[in-house]
Amino acid sequence: MDATARNRGMALVVVMCLTALAFGALAVMGAMVVGSARRSRDMVRNEQAFYVAEGAVERAVQHIADGGTVPITLTGTLGEGTYAVDIELEGLPAGGYTRYRIESEGTVGPRTRRVAIRGVRAVSWARYALWYDGEAVQLWMIGGEQFFG
Repeated sequence: MDATARNRGMALVVVMCLTALAFGALAVMGAMVVGSARRSRDMVRNEQAFYVAEGAVERAVQHIADGGTVPITLTGTLGEGTYAVDIELEGLPAGGYTRYRIESEGTVGPRTRRVAIRGVRAVSWARYALWYDGEAVQLWMIGGEQFFG
């Protein structure tokens, strides 16, 4: 075998090694892209689940504001997710104040997030007040009078 034939064989080995390295690098980069896409999708679902849980808390607060019954568990869907929210009283209402505990769980795909809040609702005596604009004159109330507006 002459030197030219040996050199051709050597070039083939070098090209095959470089090709194998290039394919290996492509495989590693592909795996990194797939992993990054999976992590991004999980982060998006995680955030969506959090916002579903927060939206459920807002629905619970609206339920309380509308005079709905408590304790109660509300369930439903928001966007791509589902939620379950528990509304409970903390202690007995006293002094015009009612304490609530609201715990919510939002789920989007395999991701679940929980949100819990505690709040106090005060009864405002302003709903029974008469506000008027005028001079400081004596105001007389007669039984059976009604105010609107």
